[in-house]
Amino acid sequence: MGGAAMGGAATGGASAGQGGAAAGGGSGCSGLTQTRNARTGKSAGFSGDYTNDYYPLYSHACSTVGDCAAACVTAGGTQASCAASECVDSTPDYCLPPTYWVDFDQLLTEGDSQESSTWLIMVNNPYRDPLLATNFQFEIPSGAKIRGISFSINEAAGSANMIADYSVRALANNQPVGLDRGKTTAWTTTFHPEIYGGASDLWGTTWTPDVVNASGFGISLTPLYLDSAGNERAYVDIIRATVTYDACQ
Repeated sequence: MGGAAMGGAATGGASAGQGGAAAGGGSGCSGLTQTRNARTGKSAGFSGDYTNDYYPLYSHACSTVGDCAAACVTAGGTQASCAASECVDSTPDYCLPPTYWVDFDQLLTEGDSQESSTWLIMVNNPYRDPLLATNFQFEIPSGAKIRGISFSINEAAGSANMIADYSVRALANNQPVGLDRGKTTAWTTTFHPEIYGGASDLWGTTWTPDVVNASGFGISLTPLYLDSAGNERAYVDIIRATVTYDACQ
């Protein structure tokens, strides 16, 4: 498992496809839309540096699973994710940490390739790492009524019929809210924009311009490994959000 450091969230400027303040949609002040790209991506389960903190966990000596879980937390993992660590019976025994999303800088530009994507090694492990994409920098006018929210996730799997959605949740103030929009169909090996939500879908909750405009608005994507052994990779190239709203006073 390689790639860029797992340290703090990658940020950057707008990439290709960044929408205008009111691009497309309806006419007048009703059914307006804005589309933005995520400018921050991170793992929900690990905040440490990949090279200096995560990779050494594989060579950490252990006697019990607790040794591995403690080392994982020290390296930057959450208690919940690190509880899924393993102590492998070998000579000597060594730790096998959970897998986490990496290469978040690749989430900020579109390339339609594995090399241009954030990615996750999928294994049969009780911990499933959510990819958190936020900081869309919307500019919905104060007083506008939010009609619907959709997310376009350019995703692909390393092999066919190996990965599906476990959970897809909208984020408000960096926390999952509303309904789960995950799908049961397997991811394809060809990059394509999978659409979640829609122009009249509020994800089972209510939204205000302040919440949508804030840096903590976004989406949490958790993939599911469909095999019982081996491993595979999940890839996400870019994530866009479209907000439909009425600005009539």
